[in-house]
Amino acid sequence: MLIKNVFIHTGKKLMPQSKNILITPDGRRQLLDTKMESSNRSFNHFSDDVRDAQNKFTMMPGLFDAHVHGQGGFDFADVGKHPETLPLIMKALGETGLSYAMATLVSLQTETLKEALKAIDDYVQQQELNPMPGVAQIVGVHLEGPFIAKNCRGAHDLLALQDRISIDQF
Repeated sequence: MLIKNVFIHTGKKLMPQSKNILITPDGRRQLLDTKMESSNRSFNHFSDDVRDAQNKFTMMPGLFDAHVHGQGGFDFADVGKHPETLPLIMKALGETGLSYAMATLVSLQTETLKEALKAIDDYVQQQELNPMPGVAQIVGVHLEGPFIAKNCRGAHDLLALQDRISIDQF
């Protein structure tokens, strides 16, 4: 697909610039010269699907969520026992427009936490080998505990919390 006359926001403190962007079948994006002839015929050598945004829309880099527990009815806390849910979570997050996420884990029993972290690590290794367009990527893990004051635990499992900060336990 080729989208012409669309504002591109680079995330820098610059104003968005009007550009033409080619989106390849594998989801890659390539900026093209906007000084090209404006007729669709001149764009056809890039793509059969040409759309003119008429400088009414802005595209921006993918969105990032630094604190997300899951999506699509699945939770990162359960992926140790059910690693098959990780691709489902990431696909569902991608469908919301999210590109990058920190897999957030509530305080868990040590063995459950280790299993979840192992499953997430395995998934991250695979996503780097085979990135999927439209599927959000895990770029890190947000651990909410277990070093939280028990009187401020909220939804955290009391038995998963530590009495003090322990570098050895960490």
